[in-house]
Amino acid sequence: MANHFTKACFTFRCTEAELSLLREAFEASDDLYLYRIPPREPSAAFLAAFPPTERDLWSGFRATFADPRFPASGAHLITDQPDESGFCNARIAGLSNFQPDAVANLIQRCCIASLASHPIGFAWATLCDRARDGAFGGGWCLIHANMIEIETTDQLLDEALSCAA
Repeated sequence: MANHFTKACFTFRCTEAELSLLREAFEASDDLYLYRIPPREPSAAFLAAFPPTERDLWSGFRATFADPRFPASGAHLITDQPDESGFCNARIAGLSNFQPDAVANLIQRCCIASLASHPIGFAWATLCDRARDGAFGGGWCLIHANMIEIETTDQLLDEALSCAA
């Protein structure tokens, strides 16, 4: 038996309003996935970012995850106070079960103003506590206002090997 981990830690700048929305999204993910409790009532900004698709107020939020029954980001949001220009640093860290797709979707939905001026990116690592072929790698993600690019080291290695052949 081997334990597999996906880890990441990155920081980006966003507005105070975006940070508040991100905080609400990460708290809702924790409540729905980790604690299995109903989250507090969503804010108007949250409902605008994650419009419900059915009667359940959380349906639009759940739909942004690969498995809506388990809205897990595998990450924590660490924040600071806004600076004099009104921007904040948002640090996202996941040390065992980081979900790149889910985190990218949350950022894209919550940071519209920031993404309009510049993309946000991060890298992650996949690790294993045993020597297993194919159990190590990682990837990168670049989040734009209108799309998300994700590449894994496996994809990059396959491309490099095919070019070398």
